[in-house]
Parts: sequence; C-alpha cells; structure tokens
Amino acid sequence: MIKVSVIVPVYNVEKYLQICIDSILAQDISPEEYEIILINDGSTDGSGAICEEYDKCFSNVILINQENKGLSASRNHGLEIAKGKYIIFVDSDDYIQKNTFSLIFNEMEGSALDVLAVNSSAFTGNKKPVSILKLKGFEEKEVIDGAEYISKHGFRLPAMVWRYIYRRDFLVNEKLTFVVGRFHEDCEWIAHWFPICKRIGYLDLIFYYYRLSDNSIMRSKNIKKCFDLIKISEIIYCHAKENKGKGKVEVYYALKNYAGYMMWLVLRNGVEQGYRVKQLVVSDEVRKKMVKYGRMDKKHSSFFVLIWIKLYWLADILIKWIIRVKK
Repeated sequence: MIKVSVIVPVYNVEKYLQICIDSILAQDISPEEYEIILINDGSTDGSGAICEEYDKCFSNVILINQENKGLSASRNHGLEIAKGKYIIFVDSDDYIQKNTFSLIFNEMEGSALDVLAVNSSAFTGNKKPVSILKLKGFEEKEVIDGAEYISKHGFRLPAMVWRYIYRRDFLVNEKLTFVVGRFHEDCEWIAHWFPICKRIGYLDLIFYYYRLSDNSIMRSKNIKKCFDLIKISEIIYCHAKENKGKGKVEVYYALKNYAGYMMWLVLRNGVEQGYRVKQLVVSDEVRKKMVKYGRMDKKHSSFFVLIWIKLYWLADILIKWIIRVKK
C-alpha cells in the first residue's frame, strides 16, 4: 500500500530543487510506501534534468513533464495520478522535516482524520529559521469539525496548502481542486474544504520549512496578483452562500467577511507593490465589485466608501500609513 503521495510542482528552481527532493527522500517509511510526484511545469532551466536524474535513480519518484500551465494545474495533475492514502503538497523551493512520515501516518490513521494541520517555519537562503508559525485554536489529540471551528474562532486560518496533510478520498469525494490560472489559489482552497471537513486534527510538529525569497511568485511585483484576488473574493463569497444554503449561518458570515478581507488585500498588496489605488480601479465594473465585496469586511469597510466616492488619493495616503505603522 502507498501510504503517502507527495506532490511537487516544479518550475525553474534548479538552485533549490535538490534540497527539496532530498528532504522528501529522507523519511522513515520504506520507498514502497510513498511516492514523490514531480510535475515539471515547462521549466526552462536545469530543473527538468534534475528531475530526470531522480526519476532514474529512485523507484518511488514519478516524473510528469508538461507545458507550462501554472502551480494550480500542476497540483491538480498530481492529484489525478496520486495513489497514496494521504496527500502532501510541497513547493519545490521549500523542504520538509526528515523522518516524520510514520508519525504523520499514524496520527491520521489513529484518529481517522480527513486533514491534519502541522506547524511550519519560514527560513532564509542559509536555512536560518526566521519565524515559527503555529496554528491557533487547535489542540493536539483533539479532532474538530471545520464548521464548528469557524463558529467559535471565525475564519482567520493560514491559507497555505502545505500547512495541512489531506486524506485523498476526502479530496476526491468532495471534488476539491485548485482554481487554475490565478494567484492566491490557496485562499480559495481553504475556504472551500475547511467548512465541509468533519475531522481535522493537529500535530504540534514543525514539519514544513518555507523559503523567504524576494524572487518568489508572491513577493514579486505583478498587478495580476491584485486582480486575481478580486476573482478569488467572488469565489469565496459563492462558498459562503453555499454554506448559508446548508443552514451554516455562522460559516456564511465568516466566509463573507473573509471574501471582504480578500478585497482589502487587493488594495493593501497593490499599494505595497508600488501601485496607486487608481491603477487598481481600472473600470467602473471593478470599482463596483470592490465596493460590493470589500464592504463585507467591517474592519476595512471605510476604505471602500472612499473607493465608491472616488477619493483614491485619500485611500492611497491612508493605506500607506497603515503599511508603515505595521512595519
């Protein structure tokens, strides 16, 4: 039996790829019990050759080459072919803790979990830990219902897909896939699966190590990241209405607020990247969407009043002030 499938999208990461794959190979279950699925997403550097070498040398490494389709499409492709009982997603410039698969497998089996949450640590280029990210509101050995958690704590959860390990049958049965062609797909992903998941556990283990790099997708300047958040906000609001239709009123309000928070991030992240608010409001249609969804986030609703009355310059000043204060 294949216990674990590790899905690794690969795109132009030749500098870090070996560290990533070696960490996955340094586990405490036999190679026959887990598979590493490398999705080479049209890399133009030496990443493809590195993948091919691992594919030749290790029987549990599976290499899939495809034209460049993006991170979400690569993850979806990996899910389609994965055979493991549990799914782990690893970004190819990060790495994981060695000798932990048996602990994770036993934890999920022992508590019959659909999802297991773990801790992570950010690190710099020299592997020096910068911060440890722990989940709040979770206790070890406690199994929680996602909707109940949201009712008690609201919806301020780490969105990153690699903060959790998933039972494959849960993902398949709920038809969970990633939104293709968008940035911030992790925000939509967690808003989709968390409210419908009945058995979520937590392991107080620093399992995942996340690289801080100015050259990463999320830290580089790109206005598409802002515009994609508008679409993600709309999709999250759809998830909110679905939960309302199922009688989960508190979940509805929490996700509704989360959709509004995504719209606030359009403004904050855009200004932080160096864009002016007026550059983000590219049309009257976009302005109406920003106001519609942004006002759902009560904490930042006043900014969307400014958007509605077109006081973009004042919104610029206030957002820049908030960014300075929080630094």
